[in-house]
Amino acid sequence: MNAGLGNLGVSAMQFLVPLVITVGVFGFLGGEPQVTGEGGELFLQNAGFIWIPLIIASAFAAWFGMNDLSSAKASFSDQAVIFKRKHNWIMCWLYTGTFGSFIGFSAAFPLLTKTQFPEVNVLQIAFLGPLVGALSRSFTGWISDRFGGARVTLAVFFMMMAGTAGVLYFLAVKDAPGLSSASSPRSSSCSLRQASAMHRPSR
Repeated sequence: MNAGLGNLGVSAMQFLVPLVITVGVFGFLGGEPQVTGEGGELFLQNAGFIWIPLIIASAFAAWFGMNDLSSAKASFSDQAVIFKRKHNWIMCWLYTGTFGSFIGFSAAFPLLTKTQFPEVNVLQIAFLGPLVGALSRSFTGWISDRFGGARVTLAVFFMMMAGTAGVLYFLAVKDAPGLSSASSPRSSSCSLRQASAMHRPSR
């Protein structure tokens, strides 16, 4: 639950940034806007500046509220023992595939939407991809509790690979001239009728 809610930060970023870059949130401190090709103005620097107050607040909260840090002391040599443990590298690989895919899909969703559906305003829906992913992680932990985390992780990996392969396949079909129409049942039946007529003996 905690990790899933933490992933909501990606969705919050994709929802908040398109809003704050359209206005001068920080006044003269935020700098001058950038002029777009259509003559509009965007404060692109706000995409980074907007997080500074939140980072400062979190730093103060950690400094004054996290009273267990004094007991968490270990030298680098004490921590370096993890590099000799096989399961550490396995977990690193799994984490790259799980959270790494979450970040990758979160970035690919708006880009793919923009290229395939140019009439859609991507900024209005970009946050939905990571939002669904974060909420599903938060509220489906019971599935791993019931069937085992290893089984669920393996099944999810296969589903992600199948989904990615499906997207790549249909993008190729869409971009191939005549391939999508030639692969339809209607065009196939027409081709069969034409072939039958060509090989029909003349009277």
